[in-house]
Amino acid sequence: MKKVLTLLVVVLATTLVLSAQEAKPQSRKEARRARIARFQQSPDKPTVKLYGFVRNYMSLDTRACKAGTEDLFTHVPMDENWNEDHSVDLNKVTTTRFLALTSRLGVDAAYEIKGFKFAAKIEADFYNKNGSTAIFRLRQAYVTLNKGIFSMKVGQAWHPMAADMVDVFSLNTGAPFAPFSRTPVLLFDFKATENLVATVGAIYQMQYLSQGPNGSSQDYIKHGGFELYAGLSYVGKNFTARVGADVLSIVPRWQGKVGGVTTNVKDRLTTVNPYIFAKYAKDAFSIQAKAVYHQGGEHISLLGGYALLSTDNASKYTYTPTHGITANISTYYKFADGWKAVLLLGYHKNFGLMKEIDFVNLTTFYYNSNGAKNLNSAFRVTPEIVYTIGKFDVGVEYECTGATYGNWATGLKSKGLATEQLRTVANHRVQLMVKFSF
Repeated sequence: MKKVLTLLVVVLATTLVLSAQEAKPQSRKEARRARIARFQQSPDKPTVKLYGFVRNYMSLDTRACKAGTEDLFTHVPMDENWNEDHSVDLNKVTTTRFLALTSRLGVDAAYEIKGFKFAAKIEADFYNKNGSTAIFRLRQAYVTLNKGIFSMKVGQAWHPMAADMVDVFSLNTGAPFAPFSRTPVLLFDFKATENLVATVGAIYQMQYLSQGPNGSSQDYIKHGGFELYAGLSYVGKNFTARVGADVLSIVPRWQGKVGGVTTNVKDRLTTVNPYIFAKYAKDAFSIQAKAVYHQGGEHISLLGGYALLSTDNASKYTYTPTHGITANISTYYKFADGWKAVLLLGYHKNFGLMKEIDFVNLTTFYYNSNGAKNLNSAFRVTPEIVYTIGKFDVGVEYECTGATYGNWATGLKSKGLATEQLRTVANHRVQLMVKFSF
């Protein structure tokens, strides 16, 4: 009997061990599935995607230019600058650079709960101003909310007039022949129909700032200024169109002397910048165009500014902005496996100040640091070829940017437009780009 009981105990123990060994892998698998299901269903666990790229530029320029980010972000070539005996234009110089600046890293996150779709983006890259050590800077940081016909975006993001970028791989992406700015925004979208969306919102200034008596500064909007945007977009299968306007009101002075006493003053300059955009894209072909009529426009990297009009009222100086038209058209065609040809054409025409000022007040003519007071017009032609294999891109680009400068006609009054002794200078850039995206 004792032997029988011992045998039964051994058999029972063996059975339990074998059963546990057989069940253990299944239990782990089921537990893992349960954990994944809980993660996916939890609103506190959004889906997260890491992205970015490493990008290198090698470029050669034939003329000194108004430019930033180690001269990779070109604006316009500089005016003639002759030496003492007028034998050499000192701005006609050849320069080269080889830089990995603006390599980028970003994170996208999103989740949905009770019909609300939330998303967020935080993005940074390596950036520097000319001649300084590269730093890791914030490019974008915003959240979005979407429910039904309503959506909202809040945070640092692309300015709504700059969101439709041209196709070139240049760091300037077409600026200053296209609006360019990333800045704090609060935007609301309302979907009127399946294809029609209305957008309204408020904008602040961050990296791209207005000009004024203290140079480029955030202070002019901080002390009682504002910026508003309204637009309408049509988004179809192959065709996109937008119309909109940006209204900027700044305070060039918020304190000044009145009767010899420092006090608060009431200066203000308000400008309106309407634009139109259209794009057609199908299969391997795309073409798009944008035109902006801008008053000033330096806050979105356009070639404009403003001047002091009158100081007759010490408590409220008056100002008048420049106005002009800036337009671009860009197209690409994927003509073979991995190959893409791109072309950008850009043009800017300065109309001068909207009101006449005393000629001597040209010395207080506040202007975009990316341009020049005596700039009459400018143009750009950029053809390029890009080859893509998987996540790797290599491209070669030729960029010709021309600028027409002039002298001011002397007199008692002026609209600040240089029309005498017009001369056109051009910078020829050859650029190679290598990029790996992940």
